Amino acid sequence: MGAATDTAATLGYLIRALKAPTIGRGWEQLAITARDQGWSHEEDLTRIHR
Repeated sequence: MGAATDTAATLGYLIRALKAPTIGRGWEQLAITARDQGWSHEEDLTRIHR
């Protein structure tokens, strides 16, 4: 298992634990956009609810 797979599995678990289905539906695309745009972690977090 690679680091990206471990991260995705961990995020999936945490999203379910937090009962945050909206985040679960959009985090992967948001992460791609954040990397492409060079967003900070804080910027990424502020956009996750949109």
